[in-house]
Amino acid sequence: MSNFFSSNVKSFVVRSGRVTSSQKKALRDYSDFFCIPFSEKEVSLKEVFENNNPIVLDIGFGMGNEIIDFSIKNPEKNVLGIEIYKPAIGNVLNNIQKNNIKNIKIINYDAYLVLTKMLTDESLCEIHLYFPDPWPKKKHHKRRLVNAEFGRILYSKLEIGGKIKCATDNKSYADQIVEVLSEQKCFQNMNAGYGSRPTDRVISKFEQKAFDNASKIYEISFAKLN
Repeated sequence: MSNFFSSNVKSFVVRSGRVTSSQKKALRDYSDFFCIPFSEKEVSLKEVFENNNPIVLDIGFGMGNEIIDFSIKNPEKNVLGIEIYKPAIGNVLNNIQKNNIKNIKIINYDAYLVLTKMLTDESLCEIHLYFPDPWPKKKHHKRRLVNAEFGRILYSKLEIGGKIKCATDNKSYADQIVEVLSEQKCFQNMNAGYGSRPTDRVISKFEQKAFDNASKIYEISFAKLN
């Protein structure tokens, strides 16, 4: 199990939380089938998924409502999820098994290192980043995942025509994400600022909290032109 659950985390803070007996069982029984150990070398995702289907990356999928729903609705796409939170991974593994999902793989490691070490350039058709930790205090803004360097990395991993889709209820972070992605000369904002919420995206735990607090949600979508 230690291969899958490294504590070498750079861009996320490991949240504490009790792993339920069901999640522990899922981690024990299904990790070998659906989890990919971190590697310092690039991996062939076509070999990992054993097909040539387009690959969607979901960064920080949390308890997994969206990644599970998306995978079920899009069986013709492969979905690679990155998450460091053990209960979340256990929950997703349970749902993969329950729904007999074949198109998900999970990497339990820091997103920055996965992207820079493991994934080849232009290997992704889409990147999802929904409700990342906003680090709302100004003194903590430097800890936000999406900065100028990360924007360049995301751009390099998308294929031509690929899209990045983000959502956050933090205006400061939303503005920062738009600014960072706009700096990539071949990234095009698909909206005039922010877009409308996609009707086919399931409501996650974090999004429901935003709704409950009457917080505005900022939808961001960029496409890589060339």
